[in-house]
Amino acid sequence: MSLLPHSCWALFARCLERDERSLDLRIWRDFLRTREPAKRETFTFAPGFKQLGGGGITRTDLEPLAVSFDSATPDEQQQTIWVFSRIILGASLSTDSFIFAVSWLLQKASPSLSELAKYWIIDSATNLAEDDRFDAAELTLSVQPVSAESKGSWNRLEAFLVSLLQKDVSRFVSFSLRLAERSAREWLAIMQQPRNLEWLISEMQGKELGEMVGSLVLSDRVACRKLGFFLFDALSLTSLPDALLAPVSEKKTANCAP
Repeated sequence: MSLLPHSCWALFARCLERDERSLDLRIWRDFLRTREPAKRETFTFAPGFKQLGGGGITRTDLEPLAVSFDSATPDEQQQTIWVFSRIILGASLSTDSFIFAVSWLLQKASPSLSELAKYWIIDSATNLAEDDRFDAAELTLSVQPVSAESKGSWNRLEAFLVSLLQKDVSRFVSFSLRLAERSAREWLAIMQQPRNLEWLISEMQGKELGEMVGSLVLSDRVACRKLGFFLFDALSLTSLPDALLAPVSEKKTANCAP
């Protein structure tokens, strides 16, 4: 695959500054309409293209790409995921186009996607959450589990979690428990590696997270329990809430009764 020289993309960027909206629309539509994989690949890796906002793109522009997804090749499907993941970040995208693109992503996002496609979805979901534009929790959870080897995805997931924690602890707890149900093993594996998710751990320090950690420790799932014990130590907790321990004590007492 041959890419245009970097000087051409520098000229492209200057043109973008002069006529951002019309050029934005023209480039996106050229991308959406081409059926040539090599040309799409060139667009994807072009400097500046990832920052295009999708202004002027309509649902009519997106529908043919969405409809052809199931019959497309794996590479074309991956590129389509990229398009929809980037298009929803456009501040000038119409509400109708945004709703259509997000709804489509929610339908197609699944654990079976490639790790690269998962990264694009998590990255876009994190950007939306950080800007308070959309509650992207379901979109983020839909692609779990994410491999512990996909550090880029976990870095963006860390940013998602920190953003959620800083805004609403109860929502963070609810999301984290659901994430653990899907990715406890991978979440633990990435945190056990040096210098990974340290930002998240530091933000969790001092927060009222005993109930969340206790729920993990007392989970029926081995992976969740291991994650819970790791967090118990990492957050320097000394005990779990009595409300969580009481039912366990009652169950043990009942089992010991003659």
